[in-house]
Amino acid sequence: MILSKATSLALGLLLLVAAAACSSKDKQPDGGSRPKVLNVERVLDFDAPGYQGQPLVEIPYGGRAEELGFVPRCTATCSPPCPCTAQIQASAFDIDESGNVWILDNAKERVAVFDPSAHLLRESRGERLLVASDLQLVRDDAVVLTQNQQSEALLVEIDPSMARRGSPVVFEGAPTEASRLWTDGETLFTTVFADQGGSEREVPVRVAPEHPGFGEAMEVPGRPAPGGWFLFQSYGGPGVLPLAVSSADQTWRLTIRLKFTQVVDGKTKSRHGGVSWESEVSPDGTIHLLLFAGTEGKNATDGYWYLRVAPDGTVGRALHLRGPTRRDDQQSRRLSLDSAARPVVMWAEREGVRVESLAALQP
Repeated sequence: MILSKATSLALGLLLLVAAAACSSKDKQPDGGSRPKVLNVERVLDFDAPGYQGQPLVEIPYGGRAEELGFVPRCTATCSPPCPCTAQIQASAFDIDESGNVWILDNAKERVAVFDPSAHLLRESRGERLLVASDLQLVRDDAVVLTQNQQSEALLVEIDPSMARRGSPVVFEGAPTEASRLWTDGETLFTTVFADQGGSEREVPVRVAPEHPGFGEAMEVPGRPAPGGWFLFQSYGGPGVLPLAVSSADQTWRLTIRLKFTQVVDGKTKSRHGGVSWESEVSPDGTIHLLLFAGTEGKNATDGYWYLRVAPDGTVGRALHLRGPTRRDDQQSRRLSLDSAARPVVMWAEREGVRVESLAALQP
């Protein structure tokens, strides 16, 4: 299983920690309170039937404007930091209130907007979109995260007329690397890589409240959640998701331990492996997780699961999803929320991009 730097960020920062039912906060002798500490195990069965979400739109690859770009691996002609051994295809998306799908079409160096019938509505082209990594709608604009030739993060802001403007992400007075974008509906957040005594640390930040593409990035406790923060925690080991939420209404630490099972030689066996994930937080505090897990050794295999964590830390069951099976395509799967805060996933496959709603799944 090949993991990108962005995935490594997820492994290092977004390890969520889950749980079974508990009482509210425990009282300490001094009269204060401490957060609930929750632990739960979930089984990822690689041989369970795969669920398919409700199809929303499918957009093929091709040379026409209404088609998305695709560059096979080893034929890329880009300059560093683009890896010439990796294929290039759509890498991020978001959905607006009208149900239109905004797609970061890296191979054609553009942001393209499609209606639910896959008709191209408009596009914005520009340099550095080939190596862009994320797209987020915030207020009336789309913001794209990309990088310059020094691998420093750039935010490209695209307004409703598809006009563009950009600015580097500046933290502690210097440009920095960054990974992934989030919003609370008004303000943009990301995670930057900052130098600390010769070692790299990962810092969640808020970027320019009035203008997402401009201004100094300010450190925050974590990712925004209702009334507080969805906190980053340290790496918990293979198959462990450590999560935490701190807010006025809910404060808990959750550890989800994942057990992998697979049929080998006709018998169901526990397997060793690893997991990476993406997360989204609904306005009500629900945490949505798209998991990508793989086993190791003989008969190694990969798979996808959807997992939901309620605002109080209660964890649903892991639902096995149908997704790409080609190793190259497995690197382009993304999770988002629609305007009603329902989970939506984008699969970038060999023939094109498929966007599905997971709203009907009941973990």
